[in-house]
Amino acid sequence: MTMQVDQAAGTTTPAENTVDYDEMERVYARDIFKGIISPNNSIVIERPKHRCAGVPTGSPTYIPDLEILKNALMWFCSPMRPAFFHGYGPTGSGKTEFWTWFCDKMNWPLAIVSVNPSLRPEAMQGRWVLKDGETIYVLGPVAHCMKHGGVVLLDEADTGSKDFIAKLHLPSEMGKSWLIEDTGETITPHKNYRFVTLGNTAGCGDISGLYPATQRWSTPFRNRAYLVPFDYLKPADEEKAIYLAFPHLKKGHRHSVKLLLKFANAMRDAMLGSDRKGQQKSSISVAFSTRALMKWVYYICCYGKQPPRLTLDLCFLNGVTAKEKADIEIVLNQVFNSADGHFLDEPFGWYDDLKTKQRSGAPSANGSSQQGSDEVDVSSFVFEMYRFTDSSSDKVWGWVVEDGTLYTVAGATKAAKLRLYTKVLGSNQEAQKEASKRLKSKQQAGYSYTENKVFTNDQILNSGA
Repeated sequence: MTMQVDQAAGTTTPAENTVDYDEMERVYARDIFKGIISPNNSIVIERPKHRCAGVPTGSPTYIPDLEILKNALMWFCSPMRPAFFHGYGPTGSGKTEFWTWFCDKMNWPLAIVSVNPSLRPEAMQGRWVLKDGETIYVLGPVAHCMKHGGVVLLDEADTGSKDFIAKLHLPSEMGKSWLIEDTGETITPHKNYRFVTLGNTAGCGDISGLYPATQRWSTPFRNRAYLVPFDYLKPADEEKAIYLAFPHLKKGHRHSVKLLLKFANAMRDAMLGSDRKGQQKSSISVAFSTRALMKWVYYICCYGKQPPRLTLDLCFLNGVTAKEKADIEIVLNQVFNSADGHFLDEPFGWYDDLKTKQRSGAPSANGSSQQGSDEVDVSSFVFEMYRFTDSSSDKVWGWVVEDGTLYTVAGATKAAKLRLYTKVLGSNQEAQKEASKRLKSKQQAGYSYTENKVFTNDQILNSGA
């Protein structure tokens, strides 16, 4: 039996594969993160030109928080990284999903390690294995990414043992060589190596009682961290994520979706406090995350006209203690019980059908229904805003296309409300053409792009078609 070191750890030599996965391309950040980063942004970033097998596939319905994306890009693309990235926040707030989505956009290989208290630090360097009668050394995830380039992501890193964390002080710096004790090889960090950790805490330990398995990191390791907090999505973004995953809900269930979102956020406030910092004990210790909300919505749709309480039990309530369930029932009644009935005990869709019937109006002269300001629900619409300023006016104009209808808002920036105009075109393509035509005239008049913005119904006046 012979012994050798597997230097490539699964990669191919240039002779076997002519694709150079280290080749980089320069691209505009606005093109990679289209619809999230402003189209006027001129920042250029580098990413691998070719996708290798290690690049993950992100969720097409994922919606990132813009500030988190900015912080991640700043850290990821900076010439030097004197600190590793540690993202922390409540369970189900999209920390792992963000990095899967981000690496997908960036063509960057990603290796995810699920950390637990029993995980041994030696596994991050590698191990000896028997292959075809030979004993070879296979690099572990940290060593492999360090040598060949890639993001190594330690998920739930604050649950690792003190020995585990101590072993990772050096590779977390990303600029120093690492000795593999079993083979004597010294690995010099690849230019595309990134070290990322995620957890429910910032490494300071847990005082809320929600995450008892977490450990307090040593001061030297915490000092190496670039700390980025994650929170649950803003209601408007979470609503948009629901409609991306379940587009049919937009046509008849907007009010129902808003009730579900209201409950989700009431639960988070009850667990973490209104400031969402989790600095106090709570009688509710089970998180109603975006993941839990999406799961519930999915099964509500699967069960059709069945009362939503059935699927809430199956997806969530059956897994909580009797004491927690009693407290959660209080939140449920506050959100779902109304003069029209209890939403959870009626067939799904009754609330929307009732509200639609109560609000329906006579057709207008041009054949479209004339609606009041509270009947066009714009709270989930993200308007692309433009601004014009001269010596006598300071005005804004914005647009968005939804279900073949062009919605525009316009008015003075200092006005209490903006006017909302709607025009039904029949298809998104026709509505986009109409929007482009109007936008061109606005740009010729001197309008400049400002930002994407979400409005509530209280911030607009409806002006019909």
